[in-house]
Amino acid sequence: MAEPKLLHQGEIVDAAEDPRAGLKQQQIETLDRKIREKRAELADMEAAAKSIASRLYNAHLALLAFFEVYETPTARTEPTQTAAAAADTSLPHDATKWNAWKQRLPEPTGRIIDALLIQPLTHTQIATQAQMHPNNVHKYIGPLKNNGLVEKNGNRWSLKRL
Repeated sequence: MAEPKLLHQGEIVDAAEDPRAGLKQQQIETLDRKIREKRAELADMEAAAKSIASRLYNAHLALLAFFEVYETPTARTEPTQTAAAAADTSLPHDATKWNAWKQRLPEPTGRIIDALLIQPLTHTQIATQAQMHPNNVHKYIGPLKNNGLVEKNGNRWSLKRL
């Protein structure tokens, strides 16, 4: 077998004369097959991710209902754009502003702020989250009420936006 001729930059060789042409074509076909396989794997993974997202969303709804955070929306099989847009409208509180208030208020009131930063809570939920006796919640939520920092909707307390 003849030694393959080294090619120089810009040199053109007829593929029929190049003994490496068959090997190159075989390598191209192998790479094309691998690309098709990887694309099929990707499609399977995307389908699995959609399925997991749907199950997580339904579990999220069940937890919301369990903790009585909101009225339970209907379960769905696939997340929609509306849910993502709704999530964007309830922006989180600015923790730095609340940290300044926590410095000025009693420590148990700071624990109430921390609990309410996450979501609106009932009296009992505040006691649990802030790790205090339920009888003390009223005492320590008082400074927040007096400064106009909280509001009560139904039986749930929530922090006002600063």
